[in-house]
Amino acid sequence: MKRAGVDIDGVLYDWEARCRELIGCFWGVEIPERSATYYAVRDTLRERLGRSTGDLAWSWLFTAPARSAGLWLDGPEVPGAVEGLRRLWSTHEIAIITKRPRIAASDTFRWFADRRIAPDSLTILDPAEPRSKAEVPCDWYVDDDPRNIEDLVSQGRRAFLFDQPWNRDAEVGERVANWDDLLRKVTKG
Repeated sequence: MKRAGVDIDGVLYDWEARCRELIGCFWGVEIPERSATYYAVRDTLRERLGRSTGDLAWSWLFTAPARSAGLWLDGPEVPGAVEGLRRLWSTHEIAIITKRPRIAASDTFRWFADRRIAPDSLTILDPAEPRSKAEVPCDWYVDDDPRNIEDLVSQGRRAFLFDQPWNRDAEVGERVANWDDLLRKVTKG
């Protein structure tokens, strides 16, 4: 059975949507929806609050109060993700590989449990460390971050770039528009 390496944020879980909601609620800053810039939330906070306060608001996202407010658990699913993951699981081993801070670990496990999804493995890499998702051996990977895709491709791995507004200019890996598109590409032939 083939093994799929699947990212969480931007592929399964819409972290950005929940982030925008919490920043609006706790910091009073409205973030434009679906920006074409990867760090649009951080940059918008700096622009609206000034660099120091903006950086403080950005840092707040990685603290216990933001976790308690549901940043890593209560956001929406990427459309088609849960059903797509279940369909994929019928033909592949699922290795979830994500770069999330340690504070998000328990919510990450709970998110899968709440949906009755039991991946074959779940690896949480510290985003502050320069570790590669290729450390988890898989037949192919799907991620929304062009930097991760570039790293995987440079190591000879097959990698799919999950389409998001912030990666539209990237020309790395094989682009997939959504979960249906990904499943067509990995289950054919």
